[in-house]
Amino acid sequence: MLGSRWPQWFAWSWLSFAASCLLGIFLGQLGFTPTWSEVALLTMATMASVLAALYPSGFLVACVGFSCVCGFLVGVLSTPDPGPVNDTILTLTGSFVGANLALIYAAGGIGWLQERYTQQWVRIGLRVVAAWIAAISVLSALLALAPQQL
Repeated sequence: MLGSRWPQWFAWSWLSFAASCLLGIFLGQLGFTPTWSEVALLTMATMASVLAALYPSGFLVACVGFSCVCGFLVGVLSTPDPGPVNDTILTLTGSFVGANLALIYAAGGIGWLQERYTQQWVRIGLRVVAAWIAAISVLSALLALAPQQL
């Protein structure tokens, strides 16, 4: 969804993602570790993928909202276990940079594909990929909710 509006909406979405990711990392370091954060991130991935498959041009509010919530959840989930301060800072920096680069490369790559190849089959293919991501997210969320079997 964000890649189909590259680069018009990317700046706002990226800024909201980066700021909320920093907030999530900060709160995670203070001990905010909800048990529902993984399922919430998978649910957001499902909703964003379904919206990208059904309405790929999306809405600015949806792009910024999904970026903000997902950035926060990625930040919270990136919090490492307690350890030496230097290792924690290095891990958090790597998580923050990696998450931001993944967002930039994914959105930019999809935007480049749509600019380079203007055929309709490219857009249909990207919608199919979004639907597959939604299906995988649903299955992963259900697996995370399933009771643990030994």
